[in-house]
Amino acid sequence: MFIHQGLRNESDVEQKFVYQLLIHSQGLEYDVTEISTKARIRKLTIDKGQSLKSNYFPDYVISIDAVPVLVIEAKGPGVKLDEAYREARLYANELNSQFPAGINPVAVVMAVNDTAVWVGTVDSSDPQIFKVEDITLQNESLASLRKVCGRMALASRAVDMRRKIWPVHKYKPLRFASPASQSEELEPNQFARQLIPLIKKFLDPDASRTRLDILQKAYVSTEQVTHYNEILEALLGDNLANKKFKSFEEVETTKNDAKSFNRTLKDALERGERTDSLLLLIGGVGSGKSIFIDRYFYFLMDDELRGKTLWAYVDFNDASEDLSNLRRWICNRVLEDLERRNSIEDIHSMENLQRYFNPAISRFRSSQGSTLYDLDRIEYERRLATKLDDWVSDPEVYLKAALVSDHRWKQEGRGGV
Repeated sequence: MFIHQGLRNESDVEQKFVYQLLIHSQGLEYDVTEISTKARIRKLTIDKGQSLKSNYFPDYVISIDAVPVLVIEAKGPGVKLDEAYREARLYANELNSQFPAGINPVAVVMAVNDTAVWVGTVDSSDPQIFKVEDITLQNESLASLRKVCGRMALASRAVDMRRKIWPVHKYKPLRFASPASQSEELEPNQFARQLIPLIKKFLDPDASRTRLDILQKAYVSTEQVTHYNEILEALLGDNLANKKFKSFEEVETTKNDAKSFNRTLKDALERGERTDSLLLLIGGVGSGKSIFIDRYFYFLMDDELRGKTLWAYVDFNDASEDLSNLRRWICNRVLEDLERRNSIEDIHSMENLQRYFNPAISRFRSSQGSTLYDLDRIEYERRLATKLDDWVSDPEVYLKAALVSDHRWKQEGRGGV
């Protein structure tokens, strides 16, 4: 069910406890398609204190029938929840302000760390507090939590809000059949009633990423599915092998083994010290390229390679047609996925920001800020905070600083994939 112990970082709190609590049939009972993660959540400007504004987004936004009803902020072990709860309320209020006057769909917010769950209404600073260890099937805390923020508790509100946001205009149908025919009812389709929930659960095309249980239990090799675009793939392979890339080789994998792919990535990382390496995963639309990457990352990659790499997934299906800001969009997506996929704790903390931008901070202190540092330390800190906000607001500058300046990753010899 939901994991209460061994939550070592913020990613563990998000994935092992909060996410499982959300989707479990005896938890809060939300469908995976109703859960938006950071990659799909819109950034909004909120007041984070000391008159500073921030482009912020929570860890999860839950929507029922496209109506947002619940905002969740997860924190790592030991992080106090008072600020997290305040930020979730600020985001919820800002999200509500995007709707017409008098319509406030988000009613409940939640803040979670490894020991506690704070939950309450958007307009109240006094949350209900539950212990994480008490959120079990045998404890009354889970039943109380379901009454406040479970799907059953918020579904009726979503229906009511949807009617207000998108009112349905009803029209009287034409009388094209006899009264007896009009009142006739068809028998329920028992087969469809059982089949539709399964189809929606596992094959929903609107789901942003494939469920982990499919990746683990239902993945099939290339030999077991229809081959797509075989002629095009053959031509492309021949071109790569015989013309431009003499070192081209085809990597074979099976359903439960990817040793050759592990070896290829290790070789690419070694070559990466001299030049960036390119690996092509070729296949037609719907042939399983994204599923293969996810399954490899979560279940087939060996521990040695996992310790030597930093992964980031960028889905270009979500990219804007406007290419003028493509670099900025890519950097934003890499920053968002880098933290979640690699379980990096507090990547955006002030301590880490000062580490990333240490060279720039040193230049500022020795130039424009040299006099202020000695005469007016408060003004110096204010201007430095403004500088940091400018650097962080530029995703290209931010990503380069995080990857190049963080000595931890250099010492570990980790390469980017």
